Amino acid sequence: MSFTFSGIEKPLIGKSLLEHNHLFLRKRNFQLRRRYHGGNNRSLLKGMQLTLQRNIDALEKEIQGDLSSEEGSFTPKEKEIVSQVERAKRQKENLVMDLQKSMADLKINNEQLEKLTADRENICGNNSAKLEKLKYDIDLYTNITGIRWQYDCDQDEVRGYICKRGVLKPFSLSTKKHSLFFIANYLWDLMEQS
Repeated sequence: MSFTFSGIEKPLIGKSLLEHNHLFLRKRNFQLRRRYHGGNNRSLLKGMQLTLQRNIDALEKEIQGDLSSEEGSFTPKEKEIVSQVERAKRQKENLVMDLQKSMADLKINNEQLEKLTADRENICGNNSAKLEKLKYDIDLYTNITGIRWQYDCDQDEVRGYICKRGVLKPFSLSTKKHSLFFIANYLWDLMEQS
């Protein structure tokens, strides 16, 4: 089998000839581009490019046809190797798809991590500001009222003392026996007496 290009007949031997012809056609294409680079010859250049591309495509199809016709003449060992290569190609394609999926999942997880980290920093910043405000408010109320709370008592018990002008008045009230309204009034009365 052979083909004719520019009046020269060349035999088709295999893929190396395709590569040689492909390089030859690309070189010829480059030479034509340089020669006809002017504005008037652009349509001529485009036509030549299309012709060269068609020649390249035809050569590739012809060589692929030659290679596929040669497959019938493979020995059993060669057929086994070809099938192993095909299996390896399929495995590679599957692994590439799995890798791409994993990379996409990793990207999504990294975006979620960044968002959660930003949210955590925002919440921690807000909580620390709120905590500072709460400490300031407690200190302010303690200085104004003189009430010192005892925090190690039972949950249903309000205990502590009022310290004003050197006078110490302890208190201990049960939330089960007294209402919150009563406890608040009792503490106000103790502060007024001090």
